[in-house]
Amino acid sequence: MQSVTLSHPPFHFLLHNWLSLVQVVGAGVIGLAVAHSLALRSGGSVIILERNRAVGMETSSRNSEVIHAEIYHGPGSLKTQLCIRGKNLLYDYCAQRHVPYKRIGKWIAAQNDA
Repeated sequence: MQSVTLSHPPFHFLLHNWLSLVQVVGAGVIGLAVAHSLALRSGGSVIILERNRAVGMETSSRNSEVIHAEIYHGPGSLKTQLCIRGKNLLYDYCAQRHVPYKRIGKWIAAQNDA
């Protein structure tokens, strides 16, 4: 294999390398998952751009780590349906991949007779 060093690569060479580079902005839960998936699919390198000193320092750090049962919106509402479906999908995903989780339940106390 022959190595060639160019002091000033031609523009088309730079453009090709720039376009083939995969960048993901944000190293939160979603950004890291997207970067991981892209790296597996492309077999190439993925660069993650993050403005903080560590990963998961913004929205991801405020995750309550609770799988919500969706009790706050009306029965049959789209939000309720999506939340319940997402909850079930997440439990299935964890079970299939042996990811530990706890179903601890929730107590709801009425504040009035209504």
